[in-house]
Amino acid sequence: MLTITEELYLLAIDEDKGTVVKSANQALNYALAGAILADLALQNKVASNDKGRLELMDTTETGDPILDAVLQKMRSSEKPRRSSFWISEISAKPKKLRRKIEESLVGKGILIREDDRFLGIGQAEPGENTVTFKYQIKTGLRAGILATQTNDLRGLALLGLARSGKLLFLVFTADEQRIARRRIQEAIVREALGNATAQTIEEIDAAVSACLADA
Repeated sequence: MLTITEELYLLAIDEDKGTVVKSANQALNYALAGAILADLALQNKVASNDKGRLELMDTTETGDPILDAVLQKMRSSEKPRRSSFWISEISAKPKKLRRKIEESLVGKGILIREDDRFLGIGQAEPGENTVTFKYQIKTGLRAGILATQTNDLRGLALLGLARSGKLLFLVFTADEQRIARRRIQEAIVREALGNATAQTIEEIDAAVSACLADA
């Protein structure tokens, strides 16, 4: 299973060029950092306390080297800090972070490389006419917002990061983005009313927006 961080990175890849979509470059750095925090929140490793700071709830490693590296940094911190602090810390070396995500995706057989060349995104299932992993992720997110289906908290977390990182164009057409933005916000607010994890993710989303605005 892919992490939210990996799924967000896949959405940002231009399959024809084999690189990140140019218009997503700057915002993606902050969104990926927020995605790592969201992944940790969904695994109940961190949660926002009553002072709006991320507090460690479980220091056990996840088994994912990218998440565990951030978990280690948080363990070494003298005190709980705001999501915006950690987003700035994690996104400070974007090339290194992206390389680690790519290596993880290659290792899982999702990204395809030959020698040092990136060739594309693997198929979700074997066969000539099956869709890629990126297409599968994208259509699932779209259905949860534009159709009658619903996204679980994990899907909402990914959509929330796309929204706060101004990356909705990676999932929705220009005509769809306005209604998608509103529906995502409404869904996250509803979920956060009785769900502490959703509240943490909502605060992470807000921190991504703030970091991007200050960039």
